Amino acid sequence: MRRLQRNWMRAFLATGLFLLTLHGFGGPPALASEDAERVDAVSLAALLIRDGHFDRAEAVLNQADEAAVPKEDQARFHTLRGLALLHRSAFKEAGTALERALSLEGVEKPAYLYLAQSRYGTGDYPAALKALDRGGAELLEMPGTFLVRAQCRWKLGEAEAAWSSLDEGETRFPDDARFVRRKLFLLVELGLFQEAVELGERFFTHYVVKEADFLAFGEALRKNRQYEKALAFLENARLRFPENETFPLLLSNLYRETGNLRFSARLMEEAAYRNPKYVQEAAERYRAAGDLRKALYHNARIENQKDKIRQRLAILLQMGRYEMASAMAGRIRRLGLLDNEDIRYALAYAHYQVGRRREAEAHLKKLTRSDLFRKAAMLRKAMESENDGRHE
Repeated sequence: MRRLQRNWMRAFLATGLFLLTLHGFGGPPALASEDAERVDAVSLAALLIRDGHFDRAEAVLNQADEAAVPKEDQARFHTLRGLALLHRSAFKEAGTALERALSLEGVEKPAYLYLAQSRYGTGDYPAALKALDRGGAELLEMPGTFLVRAQCRWKLGEAEAAWSSLDEGETRFPDDARFVRRKLFLLVELGLFQEAVELGERFFTHYVVKEADFLAFGEALRKNRQYEKALAFLENARLRFPENETFPLLLSNLYRETGNLRFSARLMEEAAYRNPKYVQEAAERYRAAGDLRKALYHNARIENQKDKIRQRLAILLQMGRYEMASAMAGRIRRLGLLDNEDIRYALAYAHYQVGRRREAEAHLKKLTRSDLFRKAAMLRKAMESENDGRHE
């Protein structure tokens, strides 16, 4: 839910930038000759915000002498400051700046939308709705108005009103994909998964959407345990975006959750060939699937020696190659891995299996963790039993 809120705030800010350009904040005005070598703070901040440099714009406004700002630029000064604060999620401070702007003459109507965004950010949804109402009919020409209103209604538990706001926004702005996108995730949140899939077909077919939209929708289905729908959707997305390495990762995790370990391993292997950072996980997935030869193959590709040896020891033990595991003792010691008691016990077990009782006991004596201490006791009993059998 927090991620969803962050995404919404980014969408609101994008709307804000669009309105900023429309309403005359896009660049510095012509300067008098005596001011030709300087650009006033308000115009410079507007230019910086237009180019996406919110932090620099805020710094310019903070350093400006507010008292020296001409009266006709005061409202714009505080509006720009509010936008800069919104960008870094300083919602309370942004609201203060925007209220100040709205108390002055010459303020632009979008400031009411920005104020609503700031109130939404603080969790004061009724105040956000009130700010939209204060903006009047002019705000109905701005897509962000309906997006903010819908999200506020949803947060207040008014799902039907939220849907109505999205409907109205989509009717007024049929080419704006954000309304259908929000409806899509609203259906998922309501648990109406079949309806979400049907709407998704329209959304992903008729609108220009980003790969992130496919990822988000697939992940939303997965989190809600709609595994079959998520698998079908993500498999289609993987074919549509063959160069995107995230789809194989999501599918790999999804197949693991549904118990198909072999498919999970194959997809992680695909990701590993694209990006070596997934090699260790590919080996681990094959180990979990029982394909130990493949696991060992990918383990050999791991660059980090500690990670490689730690995993190789586990694979060799699972394969029953105890002699090879026991022979790793010197390398394990040189890499400083014996501080890990799981590795120490695994090495002791390998020594035991090949008859190196003294080496096994040397490691068992250094175990202190309670669960491993019990395992060590059982291993000692096994060694004692075998010794007794030989004496007989």
